[in-house]
Amino acid sequence: MLLYTSVLFARFKKTGESGGSNPWLYIELGIHKNEGSGKYYSRLGRQGFRTLKTDKISVARLRLSDRLKEYKGEIRSVDSASRGDVSMRQVLDLLLESSNADTNLAPATKRHHKICLQRLEKTWPELGGLRA
Repeated sequence: MLLYTSVLFARFKKTGESGGSNPWLYIELGIHKNEGSGKYYSRLGRQGFRTLKTDKISVARLRLSDRLKEYKGEIRSVDSASRGDVSMRQVLDLLLESSNADTNLAPATKRHHKICLQRLEKTWPELGGLRA
């Protein structure tokens, strides 16, 4: 019985199963797998877990590289804004670009964002020249 239990325990540790308390299985840097669904997720910085929408590790690696490029771009934008090296025109353009690129937003929401920014520019023409 002791030998059988130790074999099960060793097997349990090898697969990384945690007994249900933690569904996230660390695969490699930036990639985690949800044991319940079998899907892969990325985790970069403080973003939390973001789905890579796949259950294949090769596809997950490719999508992680794309996600990493986006994440680094966001960090650069935040860094330049914190230094004051950005104008409000750049902020408004970035806001519109991120709204259009967001696949979770409905087309009507994207149009609404565009209209709101146009109204803001119409009522405050010198806004684009201000430093953020």
